Amino acid sequence: MRLQSLVLAALFLTSIGFSVVPALAQINLPGDPVELTQELKSVVGSADRELFQGLSITYTDQLRAALIKKIDGVIMMFEKGNFQGGYKKLDDDIAPKLNICDTARVRALSWLSDDPALRDAVYAFADTCQGLIELIRLADPRPTP
Repeated sequence: MRLQSLVLAALFLTSIGFSVVPALAQINLPGDPVELTQELKSVVGSADRELFQGLSITYTDQLRAALIKKIDGVIMMFEKGNFQGGYKKLDDDIAPKLNICDTARVRALSWLSDDPALRDAVYAFADTCQGLIELIRLADPRPTP
């Protein structure tokens, strides 16, 4: 319940143009990247298939399933203590697929729908996912250099 409250607070702050990172850094965040990554998996798994791009329902379901499998890989790495590999996969393989951006380069990496009729829903979903990814980054147990 506390995690959901933090995510909702982060989303609210983002929606009003407030930079979430400095505010979240001052909150005593849950320090378990596994728990946060499982929450990301839950959000992706429960998302409407329409939020993912694809020409058919089958393809969008496959995209979501592939993304969940990638998130499971990160969870497994975290559970085994391979934080470097887990964060690399999160940053290089998962975050870009759950991002929405107006630049063509970043947009080409996204697996989210670019249907104009779904724009608000897709942006809200992307913001939720990126907020969780930022919380996962902040929960990194490795010492900072």
